[in-house]
Amino acid sequence: MKKIYALLVVCFFLTASVTAQTFYWIGPSGGAGGAWNSNTNWSATSGGPALPVGQFPNGASHDVIFNANAVVDINIANIDLNSLTVTGSSTAKLFVASGAGAAINLLSTSTVSPSLSINTGSRLEDSCDINVPFTVAFGPNAKGVVDGVWYFAGRSTVLGANGATFSLPGLTGLSNRVDVNGTLQFRNNTLCPNPTNGQSYLFFNAGSMFWLDRNSGNTPRATWATTSTINITGVTNLVPVINVGTIPEVGNILFNCPGVTTSPSIPLNLTNSLIVKGNFTVSNTNNKILILATNGTTSNNFTYTVNGDLNVTGTARVAIGNASNANKVVNFQVDGNLNMSGATLDLQLSNLL
Repeated sequence: MKKIYALLVVCFFLTASVTAQTFYWIGPSGGAGGAWNSNTNWSATSGGPALPVGQFPNGASHDVIFNANAVVDINIANIDLNSLTVTGSSTAKLFVASGAGAAINLLSTSTVSPSLSINTGSRLEDSCDINVPFTVAFGPNAKGVVDGVWYFAGRSTVLGANGATFSLPGLTGLSNRVDVNGTLQFRNNTLCPNPTNGQSYLFFNAGSMFWLDRNSGNTPRATWATTSTINITGVTNLVPVINVGTIPEVGNILFNCPGVTTSPSIPLNLTNSLIVKGNFTVSNTNNKILILATNGTTSNNFTYTVNGDLNVTGTARVAIGNASNANKVVNFQVDGNLNMSGATLDLQLSNLL
């Protein structure tokens, strides 16, 4: 019986080694791209021959590597992968152009070989050409590391609640961790992420950036290093929202929106008790007035703290508050310096009208 048991164990490991596969993209690097489910676009080795007919990555043990530029049509609705890696200073463009939407489910729980790796100098682009969702979903306990750029975009002008995005599990108590050391950038017609447990699972580390390069939208709940940055650049007439978790802290905030059209003012939705651990910089509002602390109509007092400097420069016009409720106090504390250059700053909106 012991010999039979040993034989079964050996067979099990042989089976596992066969099912675990690595796929390299050898398809188009430009133009209209190539289909995900075409065997001619994939190889078992870097730059090697195409796979046999019918083979392409879509399995829980499959590892996908983009080590050269790629343009990929995600033409199937659901793709399971152990891991997806973009490396070699390459750009992998994944887009959805037909169907009802798509999801890429990333499953690896390994910190050594995480489910998503975007290496320094490399770039992953996710986009939708039509009004459908396209989600890169991290499975339970999955890990991810973004050292390069993860870019989200959309071409349709009517996406609404659809578009390219990523998601993390809604359950608490898991060991998910996505580390951002590079940049996450969201353009117009995307679906900005808003993970329920983002503060526990999503980490913007030193020198990282969340770039809200779109009108409206929101930042994700996350844990922010002091030198991480929320960079807001695309606002025209819709207010962006800065989300926080149970600990209301972010790193730096930079507001640089030369396309603002809302006149005379536009508010910035800041959560009560927000702490900006770095600097708060407003460098361009197109001569419209940005209200930092809108105190609403309730009687609750609001408090905001900037541990670093408050910088107001360029064409920026900034009002600390809007005095919409005389019975409400807004405390806006700056522990560093107030630096102004060619801009306008006042305590109340009414003084700038």
